Amino acid sequence: MIYTLVASLLLIVACVLFHYEALRFIGAIAARVQQHRRTVLVVIFGVVAAHLVESLGYAMAMYLGHGLGLGSVTGVAHPRAPQYFYLSAETFTTLGLGDIYPTGDLRLIAALEPLIGILLIGWSTSYTYLAVQRYWVELQRPPAIAAPGPACKRNAA
Repeated sequence: MIYTLVASLLLIVACVLFHYEALRFIGAIAARVQQHRRTVLVVIFGVVAAHLVESLGYAMAMYLGHGLGLGSVTGVAHPRAPQYFYLSAETFTTLGLGDIYPTGDLRLIAALEPLIGILLIGWSTSYTYLAVQRYWVELQRPPAIAAPGPACKRNAA
């Protein structure tokens, strides 16, 4: 149980750090995009990609844990890597269908994954909202009217 607890804590730290850097990277890419619609798409698809990578990290941890004899997956006859990714994705998103579920010490990893998953999804939602709001506000602004220059002021006087 101590191995899965340490693995769970390391996964949490790794996911938070990865997510932070992913959002920074997405923001840097989005800042270079000239069209607002494309910028929003960069943010959305970037966030989805970050979550897929984080879920894949948990799937790999459970797959390795199975290989080390720390538990297994019940609900499929011979679990392979795709089943672990499916289990991780449904756990990360708190969907929790229950058709596939971990046994043994792997239950601890699966029990803590929704905690970080829902926090990171909330973080991404907040980030996406702020990014989209900024770009949509810029689209709503009327074009700036140039202030009269010195030549115009002399003619008016």
